Amino acid sequence: MSKEDDTLSQLSQQIEEGKWQVGERLPAERRLAAVLGASRNTVRNALRVLEARGVVDIRRGSGCYLRSPDCGLPARRLGATSSDSRAQHALEAAFVLLPPIAALCARRISPDGLLQLEEKMIDLSQAIYSKNAQTIREDISRFMEHLVAESGNPVLSHIVKMLAADIHVVFDVFFSMADYEREDVFADLAKLLHALKKHDQATARMRMEDRIVRLSALFCKYLDTRCSAYLLNEMEEREMPS
Repeated sequence: MSKEDDTLSQLSQQIEEGKWQVGERLPAERRLAAVLGASRNTVRNALRVLEARGVVDIRRGSGCYLRSPDCGLPARRLGATSSDSRAQHALEAAFVLLPPIAALCARRISPDGLLQLEEKMIDLSQAIYSKNAQTIREDISRFMEHLVAESGNPVLSHIVKMLAADIHVVFDVFFSMADYEREDVFADLAKLLHALKKHDQATARMRMEDRIVRLSALFCKYLDTRCSAYLLNEMEEREMPS
């Protein structure tokens, strides 16, 4: 177990054992770090995960307050909800289908198509700056729709639209992620766009694979569920935490 996972587990256990009451402010990060034997950054990331799960409320300039004592520890995570299951299947389908689609688009993409994708990247950066999670989700969906449209195959466009809603659910908790995780998500699309500009089919395929695996890892971490064994193996090969 990683230090981050261990810290999250310890903190969750203390919450579920009633160490703090709903509405009560948790100790400062420095104090929690000393008690849990972790760095402040590790504690901060654990609190962000709990905020994404609705357990705590982090108020800038005020502190971190307990919202719910239910942290979803493993004893209660024996089965996924239907929504979780749909997203799991969608992520696995995305890993199988989207990389070759990205390679095809790298071969066929037009100058106008590249321009539209660059505009979508600008829109996305502005949404991130304004901290609008819903707009981020919509902009990334539009990016993918514009991308697959360059394949010239309407059947593929239909498939991607079906997958988009489920695989992009992780962006509902985008601002609960650590800074480096948000940067990596944006960088994945930027690297994909760079490969498309060069019409580099192999690299476009690889960049799309990396993107889906990263989204899968974030899905596991922030939405408190598991991905398929197939994707978990891909995360391990890329040394991404699951």
